[in-house]
Amino acid sequence: LLEYLRATQPEATTVLVGESMGGAVVIRLAAEYPYLADAVIASAPAWRIFQVPGITARGLIDRVVGEPGFASEWVIKHATSCDELRHYWKHGGKTRLTLTIKEAYRYLRLMRATPGNARKIRDVPTLIIQGLYDRLSKPLASAGIFNQLSTPNKQLLIAAASEHLVLEENQLSDKVVEFIDSWLEHHLLFLGAPVRREPVVVLGRGELSEADRNQVDKLVKAAGIGESQTVPVF
Repeated sequence: LLEYLRATQPEATTVLVGESMGGAVVIRLAAEYPYLADAVIASAPAWRIFQVPGITARGLIDRVVGEPGFASEWVIKHATSCDELRHYWKHGGKTRLTLTIKEAYRYLRLMRATPGNARKIRDVPTLIIQGLYDRLSKPLASAGIFNQLSTPNKQLLIAAASEHLVLEENQLSDKVVEFIDSWLEHHLLFLGAPVRREPVVVLGRGELSEADRNQVDKLVKAAGIGESQTVPVF
């Protein structure tokens, strides 16, 4: 599809956007086909998730029982605290709640390849987004992915009030939208400076608590940012 778009609409701008597993997918695409992407936005790209052994055990139980339950319930619970969204995923009828063993293995391989794929991105502008309150994907992993990116045109956006699904419907804040718009205008349309130029930026909800500040400091360190560099909170 991307090759078709490039061939038929060479003047069009292509931005690859993905969240969670989708974040890992767009990083892989940009690594393998950089000529097909003008920019990448990856939110909580899948690499390291919490309690992998526990999820695996629950998934095996689901396979034995023959119906989804233990594994999907855990993932849904930790992906969001929004009861409405949890109910939609479980009962909306459009969400797959199981993986075959082959699919689970391929997903694991995709996750493990994410750091190596990030290192292959040398020129494509890339924005990594991570919710500070993510209970599914480890925030430190996203900071590590940012650190692995070879492109100098990279930025890590920490959404201090968000969980795993920063870009999900009804979860996306106006602040994040404004930041992404500015980032795209700067890197693709060259319409002036972005909201912030610093490599790591925190979108807060007022003054950060001491616990949040400590977590941000850990992310900044994992991102490879020196203590001398300013990390703005706004």
